[in-house]
Amino acid sequence: MTKRHRDQELVSINQAMLESVARGDWSTYAQYCREDLSCFEAETEGQLVEGLAFHRF
Repeated sequence: MTKRHRDQELVSINQAMLESVARGDWSTYAQYCREDLSCFEAETEGQLVEGLAFHRF
């Protein structure tokens, strides 16, 4: 796989994730994420969030 092809694939996956969020399509979004993901989100005011369940609502 070339770097360009890889980059195009990543952009495509990212776009699909964003579209699933916009549609409220949880099952599609969850397919792209690990159950044990962690993140910092604006609404958590700098607190680390662990687990996919946080992103459901």
